[in-house]
This record gives sequence, structure tokens and C-alpha cells, in this order.
Amino acid sequence: NITFSASGKGVHLGVTSATASNLLDDYEEGTFTPVFSGTSGAVSGANYSNQAGFYTKIGRHVYFSLYLVLASFSSAPSGTLIITGLPFTSLNSTNNYSAANFGYSNEFISTDAPQTGFVGPNASQITCIANQSNDARDDLRTSVNAGNLGGDEVVIVSGHYLT
Repeated sequence: NITFSASGKGVHLGVTSATASNLLDDYEEGTFTPVFSGTSGAVSGANYSNQAGFYTKIGRHVYFSLYLVLASFSSAPSGTLIITGLPFTSLNSTNNYSAANFGYSNEFISTDAPQTGFVGPNASQITCIANQSNDARDDLRTSVNAGNLGGDEVVIVSGHYLT
């Protein structure tokens, strides 16, 4: 069942009577520019050979994918490694965490290769997480140290979050 909004501002899906809770009134596709950074300081003099980010926003859900290749920099960031530039700020709710899936990471030192990540509440960034040690069976709970970037890192990441 499809019902068009009387105000012309959306489509009600799967119902015969229209309510605000089933109104699809937001769909958007676009690009964004992802950037490596740190929670305590940013990369300076960064040169990227690829900074591609794509998103689709359907209602409150933002689906994203990115390909980020750092070619060189003059000064490393500090703190935990983050990827900034997501197109929307996530929902500001205490328990609103969404996974970021690292399909590929290369050229990181073994203990700081991102294996996963997350988008936390009220954020437009991905926090990068690695194994506790260079043993792949170890827990995924250690923040990636941004200060260990060498200037030639590569990541391919996808995920989604709520706004």
C-alpha cells in the first residue's frame, strides 16, 4: 500500500491510513570527503591520493562507503585515529552506536591496523579500533594510535548510522 502525503511532502508506505510514523520524506544521495585525523590533534600537510566518500540517506538512516589513501603528511595527528567528514551528525542518544566495517586496511604497523570502528552519539566521525595485540584472535577493543601513521595508509570502510 502506498499513500501520498496530503501536503505533498512524502509517501506513506505499507499502510492504508497515513500517520507521521510511516512517512518517507527524506531521500538523498551524495559524496563527502573523508580525512584521517586524531582525537587530540589533526594531520598537518596531508596529501591524499584518494579521498572518496559516498552516501545514501533514507529517512534517519545514513549508509556510507569510503576509500581513503594517505600519500604523505608533514606532521602526524595525536590521540585515537578517527576518520572525519561523514555527511551528517549521528543521533545524539546515549546508546546510539553503529559499526563501521573495515573491509581493507593496509600499510599500518601491525598493532595499529584498523580492524573495525564505530560512529558514536552526536558524531560525524568514525573511531578506529584494532586488536589488543598483533594476534588476530585478540580482542577488538584497542583504539588505533593516530601518532603511528606513516603517511601511506589505505582503508576501505562501509557502514550506516542513525541521524
